[in-house]
Amino acid sequence: MDEKKRLLKNTVIISVGSITTKMLSFFLIPFYTIYLNNTEYGLYDYICTLGTCIVPIMSMLMDESMFRFLIDCKSGEEKKAVITNSLLIQILGMLLIVIFGCVSYYIFNIKYSFFITLYYFACSMAYIINPILRGQGLFILYTLYNAAISLLLVTLTIVVVVFFDMKVDGLLLANASAHIIISILIGTYIKIWRFFDFHFYKLAKIREMVLYSLPLIPNRIALVIMSIADRIIIISFLDFAAAGIYAVANKLATVIGVIYGFFGIAWQETAARVVKTEDSKDLYNNLFFTTYYFLASILIWILTIIPYVFYFFIDVKFFEAMNYIPLLFLSAYFYCLAIFLGGILTAHKDTVAVGYTTISAVTTNVILGILLIDKLGVVYGVSFANCVANFVMFQHRKICVNKYSVIKCFDSGFISLNIIVSSFVVFSYYWKNQYLNFFSFFFASLYLVFILKKLGFIVIIQSKIYDFYSSKICK
Repeated sequence: MDEKKRLLKNTVIISVGSITTKMLSFFLIPFYTIYLNNTEYGLYDYICTLGTCIVPIMSMLMDESMFRFLIDCKSGEEKKAVITNSLLIQILGMLLIVIFGCVSYYIFNIKYSFFITLYYFACSMAYIINPILRGQGLFILYTLYNAAISLLLVTLTIVVVVFFDMKVDGLLLANASAHIIISILIGTYIKIWRFFDFHFYKLAKIREMVLYSLPLIPNRIALVIMSIADRIIIISFLDFAAAGIYAVANKLATVIGVIYGFFGIAWQETAARVVKTEDSKDLYNNLFFTTYYFLASILIWILTIIPYVFYFFIDVKFFEAMNYIPLLFLSAYFYCLAIFLGGILTAHKDTVAVGYTTISAVTTNVILGILLIDKLGVVYGVSFANCVANFVMFQHRKICVNKYSVIKCFDSGFISLNIIVSSFVVFSYYWKNQYLNFFSFFFASLYLVFILKKLGFIVIIQSKIYDFYSSKICK
């Protein structure tokens, strides 16, 4: 199958599941703002953010290594060798989570330690299932797996919070239960034990896989710091309530990452598959150009509907979060571009470059965040620092990628038009005039259609519609 067609097919499959998953996730935001106060939501967000980074580190990022090595496997035995050796490390990581959880509960008596441990343990199961499904190209099952977790999570969250009046502990319990139940069901369905055979245990294989993932550990630690540094600064200088407001803004800003994620998961596989082909450089360039301008136009358009999202779905006590969204939107945009380039680096197994580019970003984030507090205020300061840090990571990775494929994205016409449209939209956003907001939405919509047409999306959609109706008429 042509790699572009394969990429499009996998993107469509993942998009359908991701839309369902993220819709369910965003459905919970208004729910959280109603049933949780600022402090409770700030604490829950802090625990979850920390968990998404700590859990894979405990297993030395074997999920990343497993996925990358499975792509290169040519036989069932090779797949067993990869999965067996990575599972041994991942199981060890799960044991470490339990040990640290027991220590935090019995020795340090940390609040919610039992529920945090249970949640982190449950998440580690997903880091086993997901790479097995993705590495073997089982994207439909991968999509169903994550969609099922989200659906069950929404159901359990409503039950524990509304009917049992549980707060942070209930949310963690619901999250853990959803991951454990669905992971067991999917693991049983694919007969995960088939992939584990101790006869394939090889120290040399473990060493090879660890050498791949090892440089990614500083990268993930840096991401941990980058993800929680802004929260820590806000909590230190203000409180968990302010962190809760920031969390809502950050949650809504991640919508651009959600849209990129439809493509990004499939892209990681494609980048690795075409790495040794003659047309890989052209493919990288074309797809980056498309991603660069498509995400920019989508970001601008979504910003115009954010005020309506707040007025209709978000509780008034979180309205302050609106002020920080444009900066966080821009930050998420640069992060997505950096992730795209990271896919090229991992395809070349250059995990060292992935690591130190992230470290350069987190260093920028922490230093700049502290320096800007007095100038811009705490929340504005960390938001601006986050934006600059992701821009630094994007530019740094672009330099690193150039030794494999020169990335060209500059188009004076596109950039000029983008600056004009985005400036007007941001001005309208902060002016907070109903009529101006509506005109801004109309203007951004026209710009989005223009970009989609320029990039060829409109032609593709028209072609698919024509093919569909033609097939129906022929029948």
